[in-house]
Amino acid sequence: MAAGEAMFSYCLSEPEAGSDAASMTTRAVRDGDEWVLDGVKRWITNAGVSEFYTVFAVTEPGAGAKGISAFVVEKGDAGVSFGKPEKKLGIKGSPTAEVYLDSVRLPAGRLIGEAGQGFSLAMRTLDHTRVTIAAQALGIAQGALDAATAYAAEREQFGRPIAAFQGVQFLLADAAMKISAARELTYAAAARSERGDGDLTYFGAAAKCFASDAAMQITTDMVQVLRRLRLHPGLPARTHDARRQDHPDLRGHQPGPAHRHRPRTPARQRVLGRVGSRPKRAGRPPGPLRHAAAGRGLQIRLRQATTAATAKADAAAEDRNTSGLTQNGTS
Repeated sequence: MAAGEAMFSYCLSEPEAGSDAASMTTRAVRDGDEWVLDGVKRWITNAGVSEFYTVFAVTEPGAGAKGISAFVVEKGDAGVSFGKPEKKLGIKGSPTAEVYLDSVRLPAGRLIGEAGQGFSLAMRTLDHTRVTIAAQALGIAQGALDAATAYAAEREQFGRPIAAFQGVQFLLADAAMKISAARELTYAAAARSERGDGDLTYFGAAAKCFASDAAMQITTDMVQVLRRLRLHPGLPARTHDARRQDHPDLRGHQPGPAHRHRPRTPARQRVLGRVGSRPKRAGRPPGPLRHAAAGRGLQIRLRQATTAATAKADAAAEDRNTSGLTQNGTS
């Protein structure tokens, strides 16, 4: 590993267990001094290339997250096979495929930590890897800004570079500000990852979420700066990369390694844990019932107003009739 001769792949997700990783079905059954693994892992980066795989499997059915354990599986173990590489929109520098475990026998020493600690290990690992996703998104955003800035300084319209126009300047300025904010947050998360701080869960999730969302917006805006070049196949290398590679790659960084809104959960927990949830008003019915009651009340008020208006109009007509009769009798 240290020499760069072998890699580890992280095998957590399954066909029916993505963000809800605790619902995985891959099983590991103890058989004497060995563990027997059966199951399928999906969306595994470098599947078939890595020599080693950290595989999470259920060792105690019915125990939920506390019944999941982690194992080291080697590429050459009997019963290990791989699916066809996925056809991805972006992040094509590494293959992504399924990992099949068919009665894979592992010695007891391949268990990582203690039985039942797997899910906790998985979540702590994500705390650190989210920082790396943030850093990748940050680099893509910076590259897109650099390419667009260089092009804006070269491309001339109306006798001057398009970088002289305020509309283009604001796009570039907004991108620079978002990149600066994402960089500071990513560095703050990276420092906490190095130290193992207790608030890494929040900062890692916040950095990944903010940096990937910012990079998606920035690459979209920089495509607007490149304008006609985004439609032309014969581009200079920097604009070609900004248009055709960076933007698709970010489609993978926003969800990877979980849905793009999933990292917002630690942020929500941090906020709600501090300020608490908003108390409900006493005597108020639940939302749907409250809205239905409000609707009925509006209907009643409308009927009352219509009745009052009709009565007023009838009274006015009666007054006019009475006044007419009086005048006729007088004359």
